[in-house]
Amino acid sequence: MQYFEYDTLHRLVAHGGSATPTELAAELMLSPAGMTGRLDTIEASGLIRRVHSTADRRRVDIEITDKGLISTLSDTDQTTLNTLLKHLLTQAESH
Repeated sequence: MQYFEYDTLHRLVAHGGSATPTELAAELMLSPAGMTGRLDTIEASGLIRRVHSTADRRRVDIEITDKGLISTLSDTDQTTLNTLLKHLLTQAESH
């Protein structure tokens, strides 16, 4: 996995597994075109999927797939890992 894939997946996990491309682009400091290219690459790897909103057909959410998570972990372990990663991210960003 390349760093940019990890970075993007990490941001998705921090959002609870789903975010808009605009949110991700802002947090990762990418242009919309740069974000689209990154998402195309990651989606081709099967780590994310684009999901159209049922409430607003113009809105697309990016969701992390089971392959994008560590699918060998139980649901409880994945929740624990997610909590720990969020804590680490919060600590890293505050320094």
